[in-house]
Amino acid sequence: MVISGDTLPCEAIAVAAAGADVLVHEATFTEEEADRARQTGHSTARGAAQLALDAEVALLALTHVSTRYAGRELRDEAREVFARACVPRDFDSIEIPFPERGRPRAGALVLGAAVEPERALANSGGLTASGRAYPDRGRGPSRGADTFPWLL
Repeated sequence: MVISGDTLPCEAIAVAAAGADVLVHEATFTEEEADRARQTGHSTARGAAQLALDAEVALLALTHVSTRYAGRELRDEAREVFARACVPRDFDSIEIPFPERGRPRAGALVLGAAVEPERALANSGGLTASGRAYPDRGRGPSRGADTFPWLL
């Protein structure tokens, strides 16, 4: 697992992330705000995805998202370049199994256990590990896989 911190995509991260199971990289902006991202030393989702593709990582987790985004637009932009991108939220988890057991998987953390998003919703009644309802961020009262659209 490689964690980039708060930075633009750069050669040092690409070298460190080469062949990693998971790259956690910031994606503060969409490509529409690429100039602002460069001016402020931040990344776009597309830039982080290109780095993940070039470094041949198994999974890209985008973090440090500007509050102007719900997450879906960053995930979608990244997936145009790198299909295995997700935007986890607080208390979500990423399982990194032994190589013979498959690729890393994003999931939700419910009552202290990492589970797949669909099981998390069914088991929790839509609650986080602390018992609060998952925020819908304007997506409405959907249930099922769409309740966790920021995940894979």
